[in-house]
Amino acid sequence: MSLLYDARLVENSGIGTTIRGQLREILSRKIPITLTGNSRQLASHSLTGVPVIPFDAKLYSIKEQTSFPRASHARIHVPHYNAPLRYLSHCSVTVHDLIHLQSDEFKHPAYRAYASLMLSQIARRSPCILTVSETTRSQFLSRYPEARHRTFTTLNGIDHKLFRPASSGAVAALKKKHSLPDEYFLAIGIGKKHKNIDFALRALKHLWKDTDCPPIVLAGAGGKIPSYATHAMMENSVRKNVILLPHVPESDLPAVYSSALALIMPSLLEGFGLPALEAMACGTPVLASTGGSLPEVCGHAARFFDPRDEDAFIHAVQVVLQDSKQRARLRSLGLSQAAGFTWKRNVDAMMRAYHHTGFEDS
Repeated sequence: MSLLYDARLVENSGIGTTIRGQLREILSRKIPITLTGNSRQLASHSLTGVPVIPFDAKLYSIKEQTSFPRASHARIHVPHYNAPLRYLSHCSVTVHDLIHLQSDEFKHPAYRAYASLMLSQIARRSPCILTVSETTRSQFLSRYPEARHRTFTTLNGIDHKLFRPASSGAVAALKKKHSLPDEYFLAIGIGKKHKNIDFALRALKHLWKDTDCPPIVLAGAGGKIPSYATHAMMENSVRKNVILLPHVPESDLPAVYSSALALIMPSLLEGFGLPALEAMACGTPVLASTGGSLPEVCGHAARFFDPRDEDAFIHAVQVVLQDSKQRARLRSLGLSQAAGFTWKRNVDAMMRAYHHTGFEDS
């Protein structure tokens, strides 16, 4: 099978992680593949020696639709729902979530119209649709039941060579580099409002006022802390309890996770939840909301709370703070849970879906 893979989002912190993981696994299998995207960016991620068709049309743009390279490939893999409509009958499309239809942040009619058009067309015309969790598959099929026999779950993986418990030396160097305290909570990938970090800050202010609760590090927000989080810090007068790390190099992430008391994921919506698994793989306890796919991805290895219930959240934080046995239990369960999520398993599922739908022969 020869594949044309749209890799324009290779440097994205979310979908880019999937692209990088999948491509390395696909290339290891010697599957003939051509990439579309920016050659320099692809080379910087060790994706060299692969044919590249330069293509940098802006996402969700008209140019993206009119100029998508067809080449001579019969099969195109698009890792997001921004698929080329004129070639859709030749496309395998990954749907990560339905947040553009669910989140108030994207309630503008233009967002809703675009997402509705694209997803409905994918449901009607794409021969193979991949979702990153059973939660996303269920939500997609509740809207588009006609796609049931063409929609398959391919759970994301993580890079286990990178995400593992960091050494004490690496942790010490990380804390020195960023002037981090001995203890802190961590929230990462908070760029969009449905990540609900404002809820966590409102709840934590009570602990910061009345107890010696450690600060929280807000990290990995695409280089800029989002305005909704900044507003929540100021409104709740908790700026002194928050440490900002807007950009964290990928090489620093294992130490950032490993040195945290716990990762906090208070998301209202979540299509998968990569940070939860990355933290678990680094031996870090996870406090996760019951929003979206997090219960599915975390299994029994996280402490859960309702993302609208401040009391439940505060209780989960206090358990981790005060009970060393619970922290040890969550670390052990997390390491086991994360071990099952690999890019090999992801691509295996992808290839089974291709075979089942006949996409590899289309």
